[in-house]
Amino acid sequence: MVSRNKWEAVKEHLNKSPGDDPDASLEANLENADPELCIRLLQVPTVVNYSGLRRRLEASDESWMVTFLELKGLDLLMEALERLSGRGCARISDALLQLTCVACIRAVMNSSAGLHFILDNESYVKSLTQALDTSNVMVKMQVFELLAALALFDPQGCRLTLDAFENYKSMKKQQYRFSVIMNELHGTDNIPYLVTLMGLINVLILGQEELRRRVRLRQEFIGLQLLDLLPKLRETDDEQLNIQCDMFEDSMAEDDEDMEQLYGGIDMSNHQEVFSSLFTKVSSSPSSVQLLSILQGLLMLDPHRADVWLVLEMLTDRATLLAQDRKSKRRF
Repeated sequence: MVSRNKWEAVKEHLNKSPGDDPDASLEANLENADPELCIRLLQVPTVVNYSGLRRRLEASDESWMVTFLELKGLDLLMEALERLSGRGCARISDALLQLTCVACIRAVMNSSAGLHFILDNESYVKSLTQALDTSNVMVKMQVFELLAALALFDPQGCRLTLDAFENYKSMKKQQYRFSVIMNELHGTDNIPYLVTLMGLINVLILGQEELRRRVRLRQEFIGLQLLDLLPKLRETDDEQLNIQCDMFEDSMAEDDEDMEQLYGGIDMSNHQEVFSSLFTKVSSSPSSVQLLSILQGLLMLDPHRADVWLVLEMLTDRATLLAQDRKSKRRF
């Protein structure tokens, strides 16, 4: 597998605190406040209240946190973040309010009770992803970090994060589920933000235990020109960003090697080689008629119809599973 020290560096970056306090000088004193009082204060969304709540959340024990969650505290934070994201960041006060609200959500997710609560209620992950629809880069960076942490924490968290990106794609009428990540990656020169985005990509890919799923997910990013972007990212000469780029390329090389061994020396990342192998395998059999018909049909498809290609991929997967099932039954 990819060298342990690089993977540890990925996790270390994602588990860091968000940096400077959004506004440490302005916060309500909630040191001894009970969950009920904090819930009431959430009805008045101000930087002062959010900053004080963040401190209280960070200092809370599990019992306090569970009560806060059961009283719909996280629901109120998610609803507020959605409203704030829709409002935009025309004023500095709006941007700061968004940031302190996200900081509260981060404090919830930094607790075991908070993370498990979110894993049991997948709508929260979708709500969090909706907050990416903002011009506030600091908010987007923290949201991406939280999604990466969730995906890193548990396989279920990884699945929910992928589902949330699929939902975001549909809600925002985007063509691909990772467009929101790649658009940000192409559109910024903010190095910490670039590190966060590449870290998320690595976490999503390496979170797939099965080889083919890992390769399939990586190909989605490659199809959105990530490989073309890597040399530009390396030009920054930033150590953390280079670690993320190395992680992507090293894991890709290892998976490509494993795929080649699995498929008898065929380079499964090379379209031409895969097609040539398929043609050689089928051309002298009666199935060549069906292959030609399939290829003729594919030639008529719009390459930008992602929905159609996705359906075709699903049908191919089902056909493969059916063939494997019949083969296994013959053995018994």
